[in-house]
Amino acid sequence: MKPTESNQRTREWFPLLPVLIDTVDRRRRAAAELLAAAEHTRPGDLIPDPAGALRRAVAPKAAGHLTWAAAQEGRPSPGTATGAG
Repeated sequence: MKPTESNQRTREWFPLLPVLIDTVDRRRRAAAELLAAAEHTRPGDLIPDPAGALRRAVAPKAAGHLTWAAAQEGRPSPGTATGAG
């Protein structure tokens, strides 16, 4: 790629940077809040969140520093069972 092409690409994408930063920050905060709620939820109970689609997984052999959530059956799912650090 020539330097002029790289400079042009930077000029095209630079105005979108604030939107990208806001979106990433918003999603990071939402994930941190959900993880905090999961850490204060007993295994097997629903994790309090607006969608109510996650349940704290019962994982007897899981490492103590991990928090696992499993999608509820019949509910919109943000994904399959997920390990969050």
